[in-house]
Amino acid sequence: MVGPEVDDVVGHVSWTPLPVGPGGLRWRLTGSEDVLPAARAVIAWADLTARRPGRLRPCGNEECLRFLVDRSKGNSARWCSMATCGNRMKARRHQSRKSSAEVPRTPRES
Repeated sequence: MVGPEVDDVVGHVSWTPLPVGPGGLRWRLTGSEDVLPAARAVIAWADLTARRPGRLRPCGNEECLRFLVDRSKGNSARWCSMATCGNRMKARRHQSRKSSAEVPRTPRES
């Protein structure tokens, strides 16, 4: 479902054909400069979801606002970046396991 904001963005742009060259027909996106970046993003997003269904999804870190394109063989990527979000989430999980595994020690009786 496409919202009115997306309709407004793509409604102000159009595809203009460029002269045919050795690579065949090419197109240029035309419209006002303030709308073109958003229109390109919407078009790229739609193209990616059509070509690779299920591969575009939000990062597994609930605090992160990024999305990831899962290129893994098993479609199992979780984080936008292993170096940032993946490392943070693994460190949190490790700390949580470590904290719950620690049993309070009582002093030994002599």
